[in-house]
Amino acid sequence: MYALSVAILIGAQFASSLTLVQRNCSVGTVLPGHHFEDSNHVIAHYDNKSQTECQAACCTNKLCNGWVFTEWQTGGSFPPCMQGKPCCWLKADVQQSQIQPTANCTCGMFPSPPLPPPPPRPPGWPPKWCGVHFLADSFEGGYKYGSPQAIESLRDVADTGITHVTFSFAWYQDNVSVPGPIYPANGSTPSGQYCKNSSSPSMTDLRYIITAAHEFNLSVELRPMVDPNWDFMTNITSWRGEIGNDFSESQWDIWFASYTSYLMAMAELAQETNVEMFCVEGELNTPVFHPTNGPRWTTLVKKLRGVYKGLLVDSPTEKLGSPLFSVVDYLGTDNYNPSEADFEAWAAASKQYGKPFLLQESGSPDGDAMFYENLFQSLSDKQWWAGVMFWKWNTDPKANASYCAGTGRKYSAWPIHNAPPQEVLAKWCPVIGK
Repeated sequence: MYALSVAILIGAQFASSLTLVQRNCSVGTVLPGHHFEDSNHVIAHYDNKSQTECQAACCTNKLCNGWVFTEWQTGGSFPPCMQGKPCCWLKADVQQSQIQPTANCTCGMFPSPPLPPPPPRPPGWPPKWCGVHFLADSFEGGYKYGSPQAIESLRDVADTGITHVTFSFAWYQDNVSVPGPIYPANGSTPSGQYCKNSSSPSMTDLRYIITAAHEFNLSVELRPMVDPNWDFMTNITSWRGEIGNDFSESQWDIWFASYTSYLMAMAELAQETNVEMFCVEGELNTPVFHPTNGPRWTTLVKKLRGVYKGLLVDSPTEKLGSPLFSVVDYLGTDNYNPSEADFEAWAAASKQYGKPFLLQESGSPDGDAMFYENLFQSLSDKQWWAGVMFWKWNTDPKANASYCAGTGRKYSAWPIHNAPPQEVLAKWCPVIGK
């Protein structure tokens, strides 16, 4: 059993002094989190020879929030840490302790300095979309939208202080090379083949979950999507953005007829249930940017506006200049690694079209809370920015909870619920989203 209790004088980059907060680390316990070399959390290892050196290395580095010293490196070599040799791992962020039976270590952490509260929204500024994609069934959610578990999980969304929710779901087509039909995967396909790995929410379940969201005072975006049917996929790298790569003009006409029928049904549901925003397409990059499809999209939007009176948004993946930008109300994109150059491009697009810009999908695949914090800090004061919807929050109310209970299970991909990003959204959404 290792246990340390020390007070350390911190350099000028920290407060004048700070007591190191120690976990009661025993053999078999490690301290998960990102190792770092720079602010991008590039992995680096420091070959210190003792626990004291490791602790001192953390104390003198302004990016370090925790450290783990292993008396001998297990499982392999990660230069400069070599198997069988002592090593020090510095942590840019610190997560819940995790049991690893073969580990041998001593660890400690600094409490992260409290982040400044978000600034109040200036008078006259409209609220921004601040929320999550709420996923069910084959979209990794685990439970149907009409289940008690989904309602419990949705209540957690509202209780967190999140103000907006996107219901993202899919209908399917057999593969990216056929122009339809587009169908809900609820048992079997139009050709009679059984769907095992693909599923779509029923209209009843969608109506139920939208009504529940409004009862929880959440604003709703409905985002119908199209995927190649996973049951028929021979090339698992194919995705919705490749639909129609080799279509002829007549095939595009067939595909748009099927897609229009799908979207009109969903737009009617959105109008019936008072949905605040409706997504015209999500990540359909080839259908959107094919050079002859602009008029087809314009025709579709005119039909949608005939039945749906709320806001329309478009969100291709990481690309701007969609022909839909001139006919929808909000511009959008999906981007999981936005840069300052992206921010400038979004601002320019907003100015060009005279419309707000929504970051329709983003997030950290490993639940890095600082990704969310930095995004809010960078964009919250931009008037052109309409907000962000993060991927993803599951219908399973216990998603990620077993990790926090110390079982050793890791977070699911892009975790928010029961994970560090939830605290960041709890801080920001009540300020910028209401």
